[in-house]
Amino acid sequence: NPIATDVAPAVKKRPQALFTSTFYHTMDAKGRMVIPSEFREMLGETFYVCPSPDFDAIAIYTEEKWNERNDFYLFASEHSATMEEEIGWFYGMSYKLHEFDSQGRILFPAVLRQNYLGEEHDIVVKGAQHYIKITTNTMEALYWNNFRAKVGSDTRKTEITRVKELWAAKKESENGGMKHD
Repeated sequence: NPIATDVAPAVKKRPQALFTSTFYHTMDAKGRMVIPSEFREMLGETFYVCPSPDFDAIAIYTEEKWNERNDFYLFASEHSATMEEEIGWFYGMSYKLHEFDSQGRILFPAVLRQNYLGEEHDIVVKGAQHYIKITTNTMEALYWNNFRAKVGSDTRKTEITRVKELWAAKKESENGGMKHD
């Protein structure tokens, strides 16, 4: 008798939920602000408030995604003296938080408020794929205007074409060489 073996088919890991959407909120005088409920649910019990990847805004990460960024900085600290200053600023402005108050607010650390929000209280809370980006309405308008200025550039069009070709090749490879529309 041949021995039957059950081999489970390979299951693709479902990607982690992504932070999407933009919300407008007001930060109170104490530095507290409501985080949208859908974002609170995705953040879980432990999350981190720190500088964004470009150090141009405040970021809120799930524990898992903060650990990935932490792993990168640990690697970088062993391989790049140039990044030492960035790494120091990142850790000096990272805060581990565990809870929201009864109104769904968090208290943003003073150093982050001072460095990224100044005296402004009108705040943009925006999903940025793997983290939440917190910035002022004024800065968000600048980011938008800068982005709009780049949209029609030849450099951007060339890059989009390159990435689309990479994507098509990836999909073709996944489909066993069959083209994907």
